Amino acid sequence: MTGLVLLTSWGGTSYAWTSLVITGLGAAALAFGAAWLVSARHAADPVIPLRLFRDPAFRIAAAISLITGIAMFGAISYLPTYLQIVTGVSATGSGLLLLPLIGGLLVTSISPGRLIARTGHYKACPVAGTALTAAGLYLLSTMGFRTSHLASRVYLLILGLGLGLFLQVMVLIAQNSAARRDLGAATASVNFARQIGSSIGVALIGALFIRRLGAHLPASGADHLSAAQVSSITPQGLAQLPAPLRHVIATAFAQALPPLYAYLIPLPAAAFVLALILKEIPLRTRARRDAPQAAPAQPGARPQGAAATSPGTSPPPAGPAASRGHAPRAPPPPLPNHWKYPPAE
Repeated sequence: MTGLVLLTSWGGTSYAWTSLVITGLGAAALAFGAAWLVSARHAADPVIPLRLFRDPAFRIAAAISLITGIAMFGAISYLPTYLQIVTGVSATGSGLLLLPLIGGLLVTSISPGRLIARTGHYKACPVAGTALTAAGLYLLSTMGFRTSHLASRVYLLILGLGLGLFLQVMVLIAQNSAARRDLGAATASVNFARQIGSSIGVALIGALFIRRLGAHLPASGADHLSAAQVSSITPQGLAQLPAPLRHVIATAFAQALPPLYAYLIPLPAAAFVLALILKEIPLRTRARRDAPQAAPAQPGARPQGAAATSPGTSPPPAGPAASRGHAPRAPPPPLPNHWKYPPAE
């Protein structure tokens, strides 16, 4: 995972895509991925059991979680800086502008859970959520200098409502399809897929943003700051620059970042297709018990609970004592004749 993150972060910015460093990182990611597959196949208790991927519901939940991590964190990573530099708001103001995103996430993370618990159906949530997420990303791609704060809040609210509809539902789908012994591994695997997506999304959008920023930065601005320096500039540092240079940097930000949100739209579109083909499994109320595994019979071994008998003899009859698990008692010895027939007086 480290090699993959570094590849997406350094590729096209710090190093060329065809450089030895990027090629080596790609080869290392493939080699370590193959080694993990071999170890997971032969380990007695692997961290991520490969049997989980035999279930189509788990595969779709993990894939949608990976896509969600790329789209969500790729979209919001540079958004606060964009709001401060392009719209001129303070750090507190940019945080307040992001509140509709958090509010939408909160509302649609709680309400669908109650609805699913009442109806037992969950497929509509990822279908509607991925569609709303795609719509929110498209609206964000239209932002610019003339976009009002109210419009920005509405765009972020739509994005938050869409993400909240299926973020936690993916965990529910994985848990609903996994056996009891795999509940922890299934939950952790879905969350891990989302974390991998977030790392890839931040690195990929950062690399694309710096590349586009350098393309839209005029020569007047490039003479003072590089694209990498402009991408990490703070509002305090921007305020110390001359007014013409501040306008150049703000214009470059406005032209470089919003189109990247349009690049992310195919991701929720692919998640929408996966949600459509997802087969809804009836929601269970308790963990599924694992099927007991019978031990293989040894040649010549007698069944459990059977008494040992010698050849030519029949097993002892099962009486009340045998049914209680105690060995049958031997009969008493015969009495002497003078005890049986006492002399007459």
